[in-house]
Amino acid sequence: MNKSRVRYKLALLLLVLTFGSCASPSPTSDNTQLFTVSPTTIAESLPPTQTSIASPEPTLTPTPAPTATTAPPTPTAIPTIAGPADTLVLYATHVDMRTSPNRPADVAPYEDYWGLRTVPSLAFLDPTVFDLFYGATKFSSEGMGRFFQEVSPQLSPDGRYLLLPGLAAYPPAGVEGTGLWLIDLVEGTSRELLPDGKIATWSPTSDAITYVTGDTLYSLSIAEGAEPQPLFQHPDLWAPYAKWSPDGQWIAALTSSLEGTDEYETGYAATYWLVPTNGDPARELSTQAAGAIEYSASEMSWSPDSQFLLVRNRVFDLEGKQMSTDYPGRVNWLPNDSRLLATSSDGMHIVTIAGEEIARINDYQYDSSEHTWAFFHDGRRLAYSLPRTEGATVAVYDLERDESQVIGAISGADFVGIESIGMMRWSADDSRPILSVYRVDKSRYEIWTLEAQPGGAAELLLENAELVEAVPYP
Repeated sequence: MNKSRVRYKLALLLLVLTFGSCASPSPTSDNTQLFTVSPTTIAESLPPTQTSIASPEPTLTPTPAPTATTAPPTPTAIPTIAGPADTLVLYATHVDMRTSPNRPADVAPYEDYWGLRTVPSLAFLDPTVFDLFYGATKFSSEGMGRFFQEVSPQLSPDGRYLLLPGLAAYPPAGVEGTGLWLIDLVEGTSRELLPDGKIATWSPTSDAITYVTGDTLYSLSIAEGAEPQPLFQHPDLWAPYAKWSPDGQWIAALTSSLEGTDEYETGYAATYWLVPTNGDPARELSTQAAGAIEYSASEMSWSPDSQFLLVRNRVFDLEGKQMSTDYPGRVNWLPNDSRLLATSSDGMHIVTIAGEEIARINDYQYDSSEHTWAFFHDGRRLAYSLPRTEGATVAVYDLERDESQVIGAISGADFVGIESIGMMRWSADDSRPILSVYRVDKSRYEIWTLEAQPGGAAELLLENAELVEAVPYP
């Protein structure tokens, strides 16, 4: 089986897995190992040789026009509860185009869309753009948690700018691009950087971004009128992987090729590259057998000191030497040093690069999709959710004291009413975690806040809304 057909079939599978309806939404967290990518990014994930594919195109079943009794719910802000202080909460919700005053003339009134909105509301976000930002709901009747993990907004290192990636055009599925937008949180302005959504990362100086289009890795200054600058070309570049190092010297990228010639072979070889930002030639770091390539931008990340690259749960130094063993589960860097947080079915641990356990955070028996956690902004404490058998409960681990304590649960919730905590973020002052949950008993998404102290009170912020991101708002 040739590479084009294998990748095409993978793309179709990803389309079904990401946008297919299911009995209940699948909650995700920052450290869930995703094996899908939104079909809105598939067009960028495929190599350029696949722009014309002879295989049959995916068939989408038309969605009947909704009736008055099936109109999607609209977000409901609780009038007595304000958003967390100095914090911008970004969320997604269904927008009913039959009643929306912002429906563009070329959008059918019977279509419903996933729109992007904020608390507090930002007057400079054009609703004719952002009410349609995440595409028609017919592609996903359920939640969009996995999609938001891949195309989450990116705050610049200096905290001034926010990258908002929308949809990448995917004509075979009738998906139109909604662009990559730059939000200036200080000046209160928005500007489209690129006509297609991109998985991009910031330079450490907050003045440029990097991303992949087709077979080329680019950098782009955020100055008005700037043009993309090609840095590296390869026919097998994969779009989710373009990571600028914290010291600004390197951009990490990934290419892949199909191993073997047997028509039933589905294994890939993944090659990791270091691309110098000064224009020098790219350097091949390592090539590893990859099995089936997974589509998740979170699979690649730099250590805070830029000396190590974590990719596909393995750590390499800058010379390409693998420094890690098999970790006890999925690992992610700690915010302030080159230690790792490991999450597995046996609990949560802190380990060295070599895999030595330094601290055991908990011994809870988690299902694979239950890990939800978020570091405080200072990186010295970690909030995490308990397994759903313990209810929608949050605990905080102090890295310096090596101790955990439960801070509270969502009021009146239990594991029957709440599927689980799907995403967790922190308010700007680290006083309240912001939680996204799915209420099975009410068949809706909600966003809650919780005081970060034992017995802390939980407050409902939004109904019928799914958390996308929360960032400090200057």
